[in-house]
Amino acid sequence: MNAKEKLRKHIWKLLQAEGVAKFPFPIEGRIPNFNGNEKASLLVRTLDIWTHAKVIAVGPDFAQRKLRELALKDGKLW
Repeated sequence: MNAKEKLRKHIWKLLQAEGVAKFPFPIEGRIPNFNGNEKASLLVRTLDIWTHAKVIAVGPDFAQRKLRELALKDGKLW
């Protein structure tokens, strides 16, 4: 198992142990949804790299729903 996979498994465990993981379950094998994901999306929107980007990559995972919405509102291509 490589370092990236070890880190993913560790984060999945922490999210579940802290009780912040949200639907859809199980969270393993995906970008996990978590309490505060919408706030995190709003913080991403304040980054210079977001402001200057014309095209962004946003996955289809439920956790990135707000980010996809903000991309559309900000006129980003994805």
